[in-house]
Amino acid sequence: MTINIEKIISSLDLTKRCKVKIVSPRENEEHDENTLIKIALNNPIKSKSFCEFIKPCKRILIVVNDATRATPTRKVMKHIMPLMKNKDITVIVATGAHREPTENEYRTILGEFYRELRDKTTFNDARDMSTMKFYGVTSRGTKVYVNNIIERNDCIIVIGSTEPHYFAGFTGGRKGIVPGIAGYETIEHNHSFAILPEAKILKLKRNPVHEDLVEATLLATRNIPTFAINTVLDKNHNLYACTAGDLIESHLASVKFAKEVFTVNVKEKADIVIAVTNPPLDINLYQAQKSLENVRLIIRQGGIIILVARCQDGIGPRNFYDLLVSGRSPQEIFEKIEKEYKLGYHKAAKLITLQKVSTIYAVTKIDTKTLERIGVQKFQSLEDALNVAIRKLKEYPCNILFVRDAAMLVPIPQ
Repeated sequence: MTINIEKIISSLDLTKRCKVKIVSPRENEEHDENTLIKIALNNPIKSKSFCEFIKPCKRILIVVNDATRATPTRKVMKHIMPLMKNKDITVIVATGAHREPTENEYRTILGEFYRELRDKTTFNDARDMSTMKFYGVTSRGTKVYVNNIIERNDCIIVIGSTEPHYFAGFTGGRKGIVPGIAGYETIEHNHSFAILPEAKILKLKRNPVHEDLVEATLLATRNIPTFAINTVLDKNHNLYACTAGDLIESHLASVKFAKEVFTVNVKEKADIVIAVTNPPLDINLYQAQKSLENVRLIIRQGGIIILVARCQDGIGPRNFYDLLVSGRSPQEIFEKIEKEYKLGYHKAAKLITLQKVSTIYAVTKIDTKTLERIGVQKFQSLEDALNVAIRKLKEYPCNILFVRDAAMLVPIPQ
């Protein structure tokens, strides 16, 4: 769903009717992508260089992200594959509890290495316990089940991307292992901490989700050497930064760069926020909801958020949606979440609390009735949604904020 923001502002004469601001992730400052990757591989954090790391490994497992992330897996593999010519390589797509990639998605993820590696590539089926091994229990009670494919290899390479995450603080790093190649029970129990107030975007210290992920990941990888390659992309999905080495420490180093790209200071809260969701996170409502969470800080009480997302796959995993339309009151929903948490329920809690602050409109392919059942009003075009929103808030000065790539960018009020 292509949105020409400047054209819409002009056609609706918005600058004469309202105060308008557009924010975007940071532009790439002409970084040479190949140089960034080479430097990271040769100067890893708390680890041997990549070549030294893989030298004793005969069987290598490469963990890569699925199609819901824009991770430049192909660009990284162009650098590491020539260094592993005599190695037995297996690839696993870290789908977590997501669906298996389509054949076209496998092709996109692997790029020119598709033909060579497709027969040696699998995905994580979180519900198939026959593929899982138990590694212990975290201090927060999470039973750690991780795909036993790691036991059949001498070392692990995790290729990921780091950007803000609305309850884990940031994506990347440890998430390649848990939830990436973890069992459903492990993922579900960890995500149950998402409803706690300390589980926030941009927050790692004392974030229960993050700390539990780290602990679970260290349990699973304690006996197998692991090397991480963390990427940070700019607004155009070009490489902005790359860190490598120790799975935990190199990820923490990448967070600094992610903050540079994906946070922006805004002087005042907005009456209307347009949250434009770019691919691949516009695939369904389950993923696109991240846009709503990322703009939560910048919408004023009583304001309107307009979500723009294709959602060509509809709702996505339905647990949160089914809970919202179950006929329970908000209080009953929160009680059920606390007593009988299921994966995805945290999204229901987040949506309910956001709707206490703002009205939500959506410009999407999801049908009107489906959205109305969860209190979201659908519009066929962004122009229609904006006109209705401006009329509804006519008693206000009408401060409008357009957020490009809202599933990634976090506007912070000053």
